[in-house]
Amino acid sequence: MYVLGVTLLCLSIPSLLDSLTPRNALIPLKGTLESCDINILTASGKGRNRSETKSREAELTFYLYEFKKKFSLRENIGEEYRHAPYSTIRKKLNQADSITVWVKKSQSEDWEPNVYQIESEKGVILNLETKQMTARALTVFLISGAIVCILFPTYFFFPRLFGRQL
Repeated sequence: MYVLGVTLLCLSIPSLLDSLTPRNALIPLKGTLESCDINILTASGKGRNRSETKSREAELTFYLYEFKKKFSLRENIGEEYRHAPYSTIRKKLNQADSITVWVKKSQSEDWEPNVYQIESEKGVILNLETKQMTARALTVFLISGAIVCILFPTYFFFPRLFGRQL
C-alpha cells in the first residue's frame, strides 16, 4: 500500500506544477491558424477481474503557420462520443484571424508544449484559471489518495506513533 501511496504522490507532481504556474512564467506565441481538429481516442485495458474497460479521450489539436509546434488539449470524456467544450473552442479558433497561445517559457522550444491559455482578437478562448482549476482538482484527489494509502497501514503497523497501545 505504501508503493501505491508513493506512486500517487509522484503522479500528483506534474498536476501540482500545472496548478501553481504563475502568469509571469508564460510567454505568448501569436500566429494564424493552419489547422484544427478534434479526435476521439478509445483506450481499453483489463480491470481487476480481467474484464475489459474502455474509456474515451477527446483531443483538440491545432497548428499555427508561424510555429512548427503541435498544440493540443486532452480530456477524458468517459463514455461520450463527442466533447462539446472542445467543439466550441474549435469553432472560435476557426473564426479567429489571429491566435495567441500561452505556454511556459521552459517549454517554448518543445514540439508539443502545454497550452495554458488561448486568446483571439475577439477575446479569451481558454482561460488560465480554468486550466488551473482542473489541475487543482486532480492534485487534491491524488494527494488525498496518497495520504490515505500511506497513513492507513502506518496506523496499524506502528500504533505507538499515534499514541495507541497494543
